[in-house]
Amino acid sequence: MAARIFTCHHIVPPRIFRPNRLFTMLVSGARTDERAGYLGDLDGDNIAGQNVYSELRHQYYVWRNLLGRYDYVGFEHYRRVFFIDPAPPAIARAADPQRWWWRAYFNAAQNIAYSDTAAEHIEDYLDYRSGFGTAACQAVEAWMSDYDIVVQRSFMQDGLEVQWKSCQPVEMWDVIVTAVRESLAATGAGCDIDIGVRTGFFNNMYIMRSEIFDQYMTFYMDCAGRILSRVPWYQRMMGHCGERIFSLWLYQRLMDDPSIRLRQQPFLQCSQTVVENLPGNYAVADSGPEAA
Repeated sequence: MAARIFTCHHIVPPRIFRPNRLFTMLVSGARTDERAGYLGDLDGDNIAGQNVYSELRHQYYVWRNLLGRYDYVGFEHYRRVFFIDPAPPAIARAADPQRWWWRAYFNAAQNIAYSDTAAEHIEDYLDYRSGFGTAACQAVEAWMSDYDIVVQRSFMQDGLEVQWKSCQPVEMWDVIVTAVRESLAATGAGCDIDIGVRTGFFNNMYIMRSEIFDQYMTFYMDCAGRILSRVPWYQRMMGHCGERIFSLWLYQRLMDDPSIRLRQQPFLQCSQTVVENLPGNYAVADSGPEAA
């Protein structure tokens, strides 16, 4: 089985974690630097200059250029990463108290989606992951193969519509729903989203079988085209829309095929104080959806 989880960045980070057969850093707006140890998205078909798509720029690049190499692909962020730890208990307990604490924390409360933590702890975790050898990577791949789609645990309290209108332009919600309904109709799928989806999967983080990811990206780009043709764009807009488009799409997929094997996985997140002080945070020229 071939799988790859891409940790996505919008600038070349000050610290680069060495890739292995499972985890790779992907930097939008850069060219691949094999000696440094990261992939860039300027080496193929890309939308790197269109920051309106936010982290979907990385996913577009993988979709258009790399998807045929893998059975599974996954995406996470430089400041939000899936917590995946295949170490046997005796080793995990002795190796890193913080990692063992996370394991206990997430298993004790299955409704806890993430741990808000300091950047140095996440860097230690990424360093641990980058050291995975063949056996550890195979263990994660075997776990991954038990599922069709892995998403972050949901932490939304209100319905998806209420959540959007609490933090994004209110008038955009009907535009998103209309685009989703039209795209579903174009594919011949069912459309049961009007009852009010109450589970949201944010941050555009997921791991999927490649053929399912291909289906989703085809659907997402169709929705994006419909939305961008109807409203003025703003910075990172289609990243925000993407979080809701994915949640609506996944809901409909589960309505149409209840046999889909879905896993909700916890994640680690840099604390807001850390995020606000990251050098170069959001420091990307936004060329808009019409950029070449």
